[in-house]
Amino acid sequence: MEQFIIELLETQYNFPKIPLEEAKNINFIAEAYVDSLELIQFVVDIEEKYNIEFLPDDLTNPEFGNIAYLVQLIQEKINKGEIL
Repeated sequence: MEQFIIELLETQYNFPKIPLEEAKNINFIAEAYVDSLELIQFVVDIEEKYNIEFLPDDLTNPEFGNIAYLVQLIQEKINKGEIL
């Protein structure tokens, strides 16, 4: 899951290729690797890949741009059966 998100950021957005341990702690929104319009497509790509839906509260959480947090959030949604 981490690898998919990082590869998506690296290939589709302005995210640098850096070691996984370093990358997963970067807030890609706060660091402006993904702008507000790109974020919409990024969210859709993740929702389609994992068959989940992010709620408005998920998207407005300041931690949403942190890869480690995002992976945890996706896993929680899958584990709770919050799939489409």
